[in-house]
Amino acid sequence: MDELLRQRYGLLFGTREVTDWPILATVKRRIREKDKLLRPDAALCLLILYEGMIVRAYSGPLAPPQGDVLPSTSLGTQSNFGTIVEKSLDFLLGEIAKFSTTDASSHDVIKAIDSGWKTLSEYFQWG
Repeated sequence: MDELLRQRYGLLFGTREVTDWPILATVKRRIREKDKLLRPDAALCLLILYEGMIVRAYSGPLAPPQGDVLPSTSLGTQSNFGTIVEKSLDFLLGEIAKFSTTDASSHDVIKAIDSGWKTLSEYFQWG
């Protein structure tokens, strides 16, 4: 990977603010701990996916520009939602390690999601 791009992805990951959601702060910390496994682009990819596609999408109200606030999903309101998020992250990191034991790329993240789709679907009740 181009060194400048590596630095830019690392900066984007490092400065991405997620402290308003405790589970996202945990996800970010856990991803950061895997710096030997994940390149900065992979770390940023995982964080953005967990932030936008799972944690914020499932839990907490969302306010559209007009109309009523959208409530959390039933899964997002469960007391064990944070545990589900963490277990899915552990699973996904294990899948990523199957493709690359060091310096995994964002492409490896996508491949891991694809290979682990069945299990991830069970965690998040996807069809």
